[in-house]
Amino acid sequence: VANRLGCVHTVSTPYHPQSQGVIERFNATFKQQLSKYTNEHYDDWDVYLNTIVSFYNSSIHQITQFPPFQIFHKRKPISIFDPIKKQVTIPRVNDYWNHFLRFEKVYMDQVKKNIRQQQQYSKRRYDRHRPNIQFKIDQKVFIIKPGMHPAFRELYEGPYTIIKQLGPQTFDVLDVHDNMKRVHSSQMKPFLERE
Repeated sequence: VANRLGCVHTVSTPYHPQSQGVIERFNATFKQQLSKYTNEHYDDWDVYLNTIVSFYNSSIHQITQFPPFQIFHKRKPISIFDPIKKQVTIPRVNDYWNHFLRFEKVYMDQVKKNIRQQQQYSKRRYDRHRPNIQFKIDQKVFIIKPGMHPAFRELYEGPYTIIKQLGPQTFDVLDVHDNMKRVHSSQMKPFLERE
C-alpha cells in the first residue's frame, strides 16, 4: 500500500519521537490549541475537537503553503466568515471530477516543491550543530537511558555491541546478557576502552 501511495517506509526506534516529526508537530499544535479552549478542570476538551480540527484543516500550513483541506479536496475551504453568495451553483459530478484531476497535479507539484525546500533548509540548520559520528558493526557503544535523569544518576548505560545496521541512523545493539535493543544513532555514544 505504501508503495502505491508513493510513501517511503522508514524504521523508527523507541524513545526517538524525532522519527515521526510531522506527527509530533501536529500533536504539539493540536494540544496547544485545545488547551486554549478547555476549562480550568480540563474536562470539556472533547467538545472542542471538531472545531479545532476544522481550524487546523483550513489554516495555511507553514511548510506546504496550503491548508490541508485544499490539498486534499483541491479547492479552498469555505469558512463561516466568508461572505454569503446570493446564488449558489452546484457543479455536475463530471465537472467537479475534471476540476479535481486538473488541480491535483498543480497542487501536489507545488506542495512537494515547498516541502523539499523546507527539508533542505532544516537539514542545513540541523547539520551545523551535529557531530557526524560513524558507527560500525561490532563496535561497542553506550546507550542513553530513557526517562528522567536525576542529578546524580548515570545518563548512559552499557556497553552494548552493534550487531546490525537497519538504516543510515538506526541500529540493533546487544548488551552483555544478549538482550537486543533498536536505537537511533543520536541515542548512542562511542565506548572507549582503557588501555
